[in-house]
Amino acid sequence: MKLESVAVSFPSRKLTNDDIVTLIEEESKSTFEGNLNKALRQISLLLGYTGANERHWLDKGEDRMDYIVDSVKKALKDGDCNKKDIDLLIYAGVDRRLRGLGDAILVAKAVGMKNIQCFDILDACMSWTTAVEAAYALLNNQGYKHIMVVSAEFNQTRENGPAYPAIFRLRNLE
Repeated sequence: MKLESVAVSFPSRKLTNDDIVTLIEEESKSTFEGNLNKALRQISLLLGYTGANERHWLDKGEDRMDYIVDSVKKALKDGDCNKKDIDLLIYAGVDRRLRGLGDAILVAKAVGMKNIQCFDILDACMSWTTAVEAAYALLNNQGYKHIMVVSAEFNQTRENGPAYPAIFRLRNLE
């Protein structure tokens, strides 16, 4: 198996670790039992250990599919491939927009890939590695020549802030 290209496209809204801590503080003020400032200091320290200093969330007016399409087009160009060359599209991610209909078909339609086989893999944080393993097996055993794996996660971002504010709400440190 050979990776032809890798492409990425990020939303414009950047949240730093401090922004995340502030969000946790705002959501936890009325629910936290104990010393919230101590908990926030611990969270800040742990976020620093991750090595990620900022995250990208969709901003008002931005649509996730625009970023997905942009990445797919970049990957095709950088890999010197045409969308017609792709035999199979695998979407890897847990951010679901429609139940029952996989996101792979939505991506294929948005990019203009016709008559392409596609499916989704949902395996939490391991979706993309599971998708690459599946692509490897399918390339070796099913006769596919070009498989595109698309991984996109925008599940924390909605127009007016976090999609699920409750996940930033703490009750205690236990």
